[in-house]
Amino acid sequence: MRICVGFLAGVLLISGTVADGDVGVPEEAVSQGVACESFGNRFCNGPCKQTPGSNDTFSCVCPSDEFYFDAVQRICLYKTSCVTQKCSIGFCKDGRNKVFCNCEGIPYMTLNCKVQKFYQDECEERGGQALMPTRPAEGPRCACGEWAKADIENKKCVPSTCLRPTVTCKELCEKGLLGKDPRCCQGWNETDCTREPENGTYCSPGSLINKQGRCQDACSARQTNLICPYGCQPTPGGKTAYQCWCPLRKEVAEDGVSCKEVPKVRLCREDEQKACRPGQSCEVRDEKIICRCRLHEHLVDGVCTEKCRPNNCHEHFLKCVISNGKEQCRCPWKDWRKVFINDECTLKRYYYTVSFKPNISLENDDCDFYGQRVFQAMRTALGSRVHMVQILSCTKKIEARLIFNEPLPELLRKKLQMCEYQEGEYCMLYPSLPIEKGSATEIEEENLCESVLKEQEVAYNGTNECVKDGNIFWFKCAPGFKEVNQQSVGRLRRSICEPGTEDPTVEPADTDDPNVEPAGADDPAVEPATQESKGDPATKGTTQHASKETNPEPASKGTTAEPEKSAGSSPFKSHFLELLLLYGGVVTLLQILH
Repeated sequence: MRICVGFLAGVLLISGTVADGDVGVPEEAVSQGVACESFGNRFCNGPCKQTPGSNDTFSCVCPSDEFYFDAVQRICLYKTSCVTQKCSIGFCKDGRNKVFCNCEGIPYMTLNCKVQKFYQDECEERGGQALMPTRPAEGPRCACGEWAKADIENKKCVPSTCLRPTVTCKELCEKGLLGKDPRCCQGWNETDCTREPENGTYCSPGSLINKQGRCQDACSARQTNLICPYGCQPTPGGKTAYQCWCPLRKEVAEDGVSCKEVPKVRLCREDEQKACRPGQSCEVRDEKIICRCRLHEHLVDGVCTEKCRPNNCHEHFLKCVISNGKEQCRCPWKDWRKVFINDECTLKRYYYTVSFKPNISLENDDCDFYGQRVFQAMRTALGSRVHMVQILSCTKKIEARLIFNEPLPELLRKKLQMCEYQEGEYCMLYPSLPIEKGSATEIEEENLCESVLKEQEVAYNGTNECVKDGNIFWFKCAPGFKEVNQQSVGRLRRSICEPGTEDPTVEPADTDDPNVEPAGADDPAVEPATQESKGDPATKGTTQHASKETNPEPASKGTTAEPEKSAGSSPFKSHFLELLLLYGGVVTLLQILH
């Protein structure tokens, strides 16, 4: 009997340990608050902390301040890593909250990315200076500088100060370059550049003193092979002593020695502009005057306009744009400059906007320059649901459109405003976007009717009005028109209208679209849509989960329907009942044995 009692006591002890394991999380790591329980725990995949005094914000807890939470990988990462910091030279290697730039395998560089001493010495002996690489996997280079050229055959830097036909001795004197090359500017004193020697006693740059003590142009003296690789030509009586030749489609630059591209197209002069219509741009290509409308315009009745002729693009949920002088139907919510004409145009994703002031320079006029950095920051903060980022404005602050694969849960709308990782006066959005504290707005859903779909609404000429209806953007019939049919694609719907008014006795058309899921259908943090019950007056005014079928199909033959869980069930109650039953069995057994 004692053996049986000991065995059963052991079973009870083991059962108690398992139950304790379910709730044995350290107190500081236990989720607190509605935000964590309803959504944060799943989002963080670990410890979650609700913001004190708030029910709609939370943070994912990392082991220490050395880490930040990456919502894509759903893990904590070191703040100092090769993801957040880049090596200007060499290859990045991660350490424990440290990064190392390693130049192993890069010629003439040490492991810790310094130019090797012997390379520096050799370069200086040639008259040059060893410069650090400009690209991560590149080695150093021996530069001769602006006033010297590399003689590859003799492996040394040759002075070119006296070979420049467009500079003067006074300019060389003021730059401290007279001592670089003794073949010109004889008699000039670097200590006083205002005192010019007597004319005819020195050779000007572009001319060299020869063995007879006379000045000779550098081209005739055959000394220009390093500065004029395509040959040269003396120019007696010209502005310069000689001029370099240039290859086909290039011409001599202003310095007289280098070559520059010959522009294939140039802008028209004032007299040439008269050949074009008002508003047209004028250019000369191969000596022919070409008149054309601006980039996003075409010629209609002799006038350049960015407006399309009457078309039916809007009837297919498209908008008309002018591209290369031609009208084309394009997706209104896609950047048509970056997509192919036959790309799918179905609105499936969800659009939001946000703005903030970054702690970086906004001098670049091309807003796409900041796109990748903002995209990485949004995915790190909000997760893989971020599909794309479009920078709408980048003057004093960044205004961005965030495109999601699914509706953004309410509990993430204020994520950027929380300043989870404060660094002095700014907040860090990892991996590499610092923003000014307090500058971020709440992430708001964009009403596409007021933005990318506005042109489509205008194209209906007053017959349809764009309205947001749940997750649908619907071009409904305007007042004075009635619906005779509908067309739906993705999250877009349009009513086909004709003059007249709706008959109030006719039931409205079914607006449920099987291709469109309700907001939050795939998101456990978003409550299902509700609808008012119809039918029994006793249930009128109550809400239930939106579903067209009130009597679900029975389970198919060969399958097992999952039993419904009681609304009041919980792991704690389940364990309690198991222990109670086990305890009753033990008591009964002891009574029998007794």
